[in-house]
Amino acid sequence: MAAADGSGDSDLRQRQLVLVYGTLKRGQPNHHQLGGCPCRGEARLAGLALFDLGPFPMAVASAEADASLLGELYALSAEQLAALDRFEGAPRLYERQRHTLADGRAVWVYVGRARQVRHVARIASGVWLGRRAVPMALVLPGLLLPGLWLGPAASAGDLRRDCRAWESSRGAERVAIANRIGREQLLTKDHQLAEVQASPTTSLYRWNDIRRLCRSL
Repeated sequence: MAAADGSGDSDLRQRQLVLVYGTLKRGQPNHHQLGGCPCRGEARLAGLALFDLGPFPMAVASAEADASLLGELYALSAEQLAALDRFEGAPRLYERQRHTLADGRAVWVYVGRARQVRHVARIASGVWLGRRAVPMALVLPGLLLPGLWLGPAASAGDLRRDCRAWESSRGAERVAIANRIGREQLLTKDHQLAEVQASPTTSLYRWNDIRRLCRSL
């Protein structure tokens, strides 16, 4: 019920719209992160192509005529938006960008970078239906660490085991497991290490991004 002085209505008017298209949608594992945020229905946004990374999707700017995604709209306060930034790993894993819907409404969308979806399947419909049983596990050319054998492509069970092993390991073993998870799930490498030859004990990925991925399982 709105406050008698209208302050409740004022608060709702000050909220900002966020278009979510992946694990934050209703029925998906991270929807609870939007607890208490009013839903404003569904909306389709042109100019963004959607890619399937397995555990979650990623939207990337695209000039293709048919590029669009379908998501759900939620109204967030400034505090809730800041909390969602932390959850989404913005601006490292995703960048929160301002876009405009066909009806003129301005919305925030969490958008990735083209290099993060190389060799990853595009979702032609623009609709992510949920985590695939076998997540994407590609080894990009030139990114193998010396002395590290990656084994076959990871299944969902392999990823869960890696996540449990990472949580319980320490030192060089923890670094090696994190690098394998990050590489197989196509996470963004950390700063200049993406371009240099690193030792097997060098952490190439931000552990907050590894932790966020593991918690989404």
